[in-house]
Amino acid sequence: MSPALSARIARGEYRDFEGDSFRNRDGKVQHRAWGLWQAHRNRLNDAAWGSPDIGVQTQEAARALRRAFYTCNGGSHPRADWVRSTLTSYSGRNCDATCPVSTNAWRHTSASCTRCNPGRARSWSTESCRRGCVERFERRFLRT
Repeated sequence: MSPALSARIARGEYRDFEGDSFRNRDGKVQHRAWGLWQAHRNRLNDAAWGSPDIGVQTQEAARALRRAFYTCNGGSHPRADWVRSTLTSYSGRNCDATCPVSTNAWRHTSASCTRCNPGRARSWSTESCRRGCVERFERRFLRT
Protein backbone atom coordinates (compact mmCIF):
# COMPACT_ATOMS: atom_id res chain seq x y z
CA MET A 1 0.00 0.00 0.00
CA SER A 2 1.28 3.45 -0.79
CA PRO A 3 2.00 5.28 2.47
CA ALA A 4 0.64 8.67 1.43
CA LEU A 5 -2.48 7.55 -0.50
CA SER A 6 -1.48 10.12 -3.06
CA ALA A 7 -3.74 10.95 -6.01
CA ARG A 8 -0.58 11.03 -8.12
CA ILE A 9 0.19 7.42 -7.15
CA ALA A 10 -3.44 6.42 -7.79
CA ARG A 11 -3.10 7.79 -11.31
CA GLY A 12 0.10 5.80 -11.85
CA GLU A 13 2.37 8.85 -12.00
CA TYR A 14 5.37 7.39 -10.22
CA ARG A 15 8.77 8.85 -9.51
CA ASP A 16 11.72 6.73 -10.56
CA PHE A 17 12.03 5.11 -7.12
CA GLU A 18 8.30 4.38 -6.58
CA GLY A 19 5.95 1.66 -7.74
CA ASP A 20 8.39 -1.25 -7.35
CA SER A 21 10.52 0.27 -10.07
CA PHE A 22 13.37 -1.33 -11.97
CA ARG A 23 15.49 -0.50 -14.99
CA ASN A 24 15.06 -2.61 -18.10
CA ARG A 25 17.96 -3.59 -20.37
CA ASP A 26 17.72 -0.25 -22.18
CA GLY A 27 18.06 1.64 -18.90
CA LYS A 28 14.45 2.82 -18.90
CA VAL A 29 12.65 2.88 -15.54
CA GLN A 30 9.59 0.64 -15.40
CA HIS A 31 7.12 0.07 -12.58
CA ARG A 32 5.79 -3.32 -11.53
CA ALA A 33 3.18 -1.94 -9.13
CA TRP A 34 -0.12 -0.26 -9.87
CA GLY A 35 -2.25 2.06 -7.77
CA LEU A 36 -2.56 2.78 -4.09
CA TRP A 37 -2.30 -0.87 -3.05
CA GLN A 38 0.76 -1.53 -5.24
CA ALA A 39 -0.74 -4.53 -7.06
CA HIS A 40 1.38 -6.39 -9.55
CA ARG A 41 -0.15 -7.49 -12.84
CA ASN A 42 -1.34 -11.08 -13.06
CA ARG A 43 -3.96 -13.03 -14.99
CA LEU A 44 -6.60 -12.33 -12.32
CA ASN A 45 -6.33 -8.53 -12.48
CA ASP A 46 -5.15 -8.12 -16.07
CA ALA A 47 -8.37 -6.48 -17.30
CA ALA A 48 -8.37 -3.83 -14.56
CA TRP A 49 -4.62 -3.34 -14.07
CA GLY A 50 -3.50 0.22 -14.65
CA SER A 51 -6.89 1.86 -14.11
CA PRO A 52 -6.64 5.25 -12.34
CA ASP A 53 -10.10 4.69 -10.79
CA ILE A 54 -9.70 4.31 -7.01
CA GLY A 55 -12.85 2.18 -6.84
CA VAL A 56 -11.39 -0.31 -9.32
CA GLN A 57 -8.06 -0.35 -7.44
CA THR A 58 -9.83 -0.94 -4.12
CA GLN A 59 -11.96 -3.73 -5.56
CA GLU A 60 -8.90 -5.48 -7.00
CA ALA A 61 -6.99 -5.09 -3.72
CA ALA A 62 -9.95 -6.56 -1.81
CA ARG A 63 -10.06 -9.50 -4.22
CA ALA A 64 -6.33 -10.08 -3.79
CA LEU A 65 -6.63 -9.95 0.01
CA ARG A 66 -9.57 -12.36 -0.11
CA ARG A 67 -7.54 -14.78 -2.26
CA ALA A 68 -4.61 -14.46 0.15
CA PHE A 69 -6.89 -15.15 3.13
CA TYR A 70 -8.38 -18.29 1.57
CA THR A 71 -4.99 -19.46 0.33
CA CYS A 72 -3.72 -19.55 3.91
CA ASN A 73 -6.96 -20.16 5.83
CA GLY A 74 -9.06 -22.20 3.42
CA GLY A 75 -9.80 -25.05 5.82
CA SER A 76 -12.64 -25.25 8.29
CA HIS A 77 -10.89 -23.02 10.85
CA PRO A 78 -8.76 -19.93 10.17
CA ARG A 79 -5.31 -19.75 11.70
CA ALA A 80 -4.85 -17.94 14.98
CA ASP A 81 -2.45 -15.62 13.16
CA TRP A 82 -4.76 -15.11 10.16
CA VAL A 83 -3.86 -11.43 9.76
CA ARG A 84 -0.15 -12.13 9.47
CA SER A 85 -0.58 -15.11 7.17
CA THR A 86 -3.04 -13.22 4.95
CA LEU A 87 -0.82 -10.16 4.58
CA THR A 88 2.26 -12.30 4.11
CA SER A 89 0.51 -14.19 1.30
CA TYR A 90 -0.74 -10.90 -0.20
CA SER A 91 2.88 -9.74 -0.38
CA GLY A 92 3.83 -12.82 -2.39
CA ARG A 93 5.45 -14.82 0.38
CA ASN A 94 4.55 -18.20 1.82
CA CYS A 95 1.74 -18.22 4.40
CA ASP A 96 4.19 -19.49 7.02
CA ALA A 97 6.86 -16.85 6.39
CA THR A 98 8.34 -15.69 9.68
CA CYS A 99 8.54 -11.97 9.08
CA PRO A 100 5.58 -9.63 8.67
CA VAL A 101 4.63 -8.02 5.40
CA SER A 102 6.74 -4.97 4.70
CA THR A 103 3.94 -2.47 4.34
CA ASN A 104 4.11 0.87 6.08
CA ALA A 105 0.93 -0.01 7.95
CA TRP A 106 2.58 -3.10 9.41
CA ARG A 107 5.86 -1.27 10.08
CA HIS A 108 4.06 1.44 12.04
CA THR A 109 2.22 -1.17 14.07
CA SER A 110 5.22 -3.43 14.59
CA ALA A 111 7.35 -0.45 15.64
CA SER A 112 5.32 -0.41 18.84
CA CYS A 113 6.42 -4.02 19.40
CA THR A 114 10.08 -3.14 19.73
CA ARG A 115 9.64 -3.09 23.49
CA CYS A 116 9.28 -6.89 23.27
CA ASN A 117 12.46 -7.20 21.25
CA PRO A 118 14.34 -3.86 21.14
CA GLY A 119 15.92 -2.91 17.84
CA ARG A 120 14.31 -5.70 15.84
CA ALA A 121 10.66 -4.94 15.08
CA ARG A 122 10.43 -7.71 12.45
CA SER A 123 11.35 -10.59 14.74
CA TRP A 124 9.25 -11.79 17.64
CA SER A 125 10.63 -12.63 21.05
CA THR A 126 7.48 -13.90 22.75
CA GLU A 127 4.10 -15.22 21.71
CA SER A 128 2.34 -12.57 23.81
CA CYS A 129 4.20 -9.80 21.97
CA ARG A 130 3.23 -11.30 18.60
CA ARG A 131 -0.40 -11.62 19.64
CA GLY A 132 -0.45 -8.04 20.95
CA CYS A 133 1.02 -6.65 17.75
CA VAL A 134 -1.45 -8.55 15.57
CA GLU A 135 -4.34 -7.39 17.75
CA ARG A 136 -3.19 -3.74 17.43
CA PHE A 137 -2.87 -4.16 13.67
CA GLU A 138 -6.39 -5.63 13.44
CA ARG A 139 -7.88 -2.83 15.55
CA ARG A 140 -6.12 -0.11 13.59
CA PHE A 141 -6.54 -1.32 10.02
CA LEU A 142 -9.09 -4.10 9.67
CA ARG A 143 -11.99 -3.49 12.00
CA THR A 144 -14.59 -0.83 11.31
